[in-house]
Amino acid sequence: MYNSSLSPQQYLDFIQKFSRLYPESMTMLIEQDSNNQYWITYVNKSLKTFFEHTFEHKVLASSFFTLQLGTNLEDFLLQTGEVIEPYTKQIIIRKKTIQHTFNVGVIADTTTQHKVICLTLTKVVSNESYCSLMDHNLDPVFTINQFGQIIKSNQAATSIFGYKQDDFLKLPYLELVSKQDKLKLVKLIEQTLEQKQPIELNECSIKNVEGRTIMVYVKSIPIIEYNEVKEVQLILRDISRYGESGKTDFYLSYHDQLTDIWNKRALQVHFKEEERIAKCRGHQMAIILLDLDRFKKINDSIGFNKGDELLKKVVQRLSTLSDANSQIYRQNGDDFIFLLQQSDVEKTEYFAEKVLALFKKPFCIDELELNISGSIGGVMYPTDGAELDDLLKKAGQALRYVKERVPSTFRFYHSKMLDTSNNGAVMESHLRRAIEKNELSIHYQPQVDLDTGKINSFEALLRWNNPKFGSVPPSVFIPIAEDSGLILEIGDWVLNQVCIQLKEWQINGFIDVRIAVNISSKQFKQEAFANAIKKYIYKYELNPQSLELEITESSMTNIHETLAILQELKKMGVIISIDDFGTGYSSLSYLKKYPIDIIKIDQSFIKEIEQDEKDEAIAKTIIHLAHSLGMKVIAEGVEKKDHVEILKEVKCEKAQGYYFSRPVPIESIIEMYFC
Repeated sequence: MYNSSLSPQQYLDFIQKFSRLYPESMTMLIEQDSNNQYWITYVNKSLKTFFEHTFEHKVLASSFFTLQLGTNLEDFLLQTGEVIEPYTKQIIIRKKTIQHTFNVGVIADTTTQHKVICLTLTKVVSNESYCSLMDHNLDPVFTINQFGQIIKSNQAATSIFGYKQDDFLKLPYLELVSKQDKLKLVKLIEQTLEQKQPIELNECSIKNVEGRTIMVYVKSIPIIEYNEVKEVQLILRDISRYGESGKTDFYLSYHDQLTDIWNKRALQVHFKEEERIAKCRGHQMAIILLDLDRFKKINDSIGFNKGDELLKKVVQRLSTLSDANSQIYRQNGDDFIFLLQQSDVEKTEYFAEKVLALFKKPFCIDELELNISGSIGGVMYPTDGAELDDLLKKAGQALRYVKERVPSTFRFYHSKMLDTSNNGAVMESHLRRAIEKNELSIHYQPQVDLDTGKINSFEALLRWNNPKFGSVPPSVFIPIAEDSGLILEIGDWVLNQVCIQLKEWQINGFIDVRIAVNISSKQFKQEAFANAIKKYIYKYELNPQSLELEITESSMTNIHETLAILQELKKMGVIISIDDFGTGYSSLSYLKKYPIDIIKIDQSFIKEIEQDEKDEAIAKTIIHLAHSLGMKVIAEGVEKKDHVEILKEVKCEKAQGYYFSRPVPIESIIEMYFC
């Protein structure tokens, strides 16, 4: 019984704290009014979810108990006018033809004029469910009590170890363990009891009925009642079949060799185990799929060895979030999976936010500071599916949705998300005919002079509108174009269209206007790239300074080759800028050696510049560095007035972003700026 000196608000605070400590329990607060009516005035999230009711207003308790619990309020509370003493009882609630058994705890204030009653409902897992869970497990499972006695075992245990069921019940569990591993297993059980969390043991030797040693992997699972560990389940997986080096083979089979975390094969095994438990206890699970943004670009610029070191650093940070209810796996490359047990939508969103927050700080590799971010797609079990492959597929769809539209964020899967993975080959075939079918177009985004507010330069951005796929984001079709080699043909088409537009503007007297064109790494590294630019300038009789070529950092890994191409371009008089500066291998040496006119600050440093001191410091440092080397700066991704004020303060020359204008068709550019 709680302290009767507490005020009603303090009592409510106590109940809310209790709910946070035990989120799986359903908690409600019932208060008596002056007319002796009882009202439900507070419920926690678990109760709202179970009964699918918002409880936006207080609810008459008698109606709720009759309709939802199938019992009479007075009978349930043992109400006969006397004081309500603390007690517990069991109740069965039927929901959608399924019976759920709950232990119900009742406490009440007995001193105030109007009663205040707190009820907690904790789901009971039946012995039948536990037996089913054990019997259908393909691995040996033992349940041991607090005295170290085996009180239950499944059929797999008798099959693998050769004992009869009755023989197991006569043995202390340590009798099965080889002498050299007894201490390891004792410590495993002690940690399970202390931490009240599942714990794993990679290798332990167990003796069968004939005395032969079998090497097993062990996972301990605490069975908790009223916040106390009553029993411990031991799940044993036979790894001796992998040969004499069972431990090594098992480790290699279920762990990623680069990062030492679990691999996808381990996820498949773990998911089956957790699915059985989730079904048995009525829990939800979540799977979130994390992909590192721009990792391929960074990997190309710093080399594969440093790329591997970066992945290890990332895993070190991600692993800080792993606990008894969340496990990390490497799927492939720069894709990682988290399996979250006993998780709901709210918990999953909070966990995803913690993952994204880990990328706020740069990663240091051999004195290089590398800034990288992550995008996340998530699914819920069983809401989004019951099979692992289906859940991973849907998480992948959610991830692609995020990367295409709102990178570096998190989204749950929903059915309207486009599954681009199945359309990759079809999309490539459509892209091959996009030019001849007149499906490609160029939009232009203005670059604003922050000092004067005037506009005399634009960035050309490619767009693709296809009859089958609709408006396809560049983040989807550009990688397809690069992987298929179509980027060279498409890149030439873009250059030609931009030069035609510049020629038209020069004829109309707009001679001081410049257009920036993104040049892919494959384009730039073509042997005749500089000659191709020269031909365009001569063909359309352009002022070379009206054409700006945006080169990515990853294009400039070969110093001598890059320097020769850039020097040739500078002789023609074209403007050269570095795109997405700071996201790849930002070596100060190439800034000094290469003939660069403009540095473009990547939008990842701008989007939170007004609230993230480190982003602001990085942006200001880049601007000061560029100015000291005689270069100008354009900031990308400017979306707020605060962004503009900070950039103006440090004399950043130009900016582009949604604050000024989205990329628009050429007709709108002419109407807005040249009429």
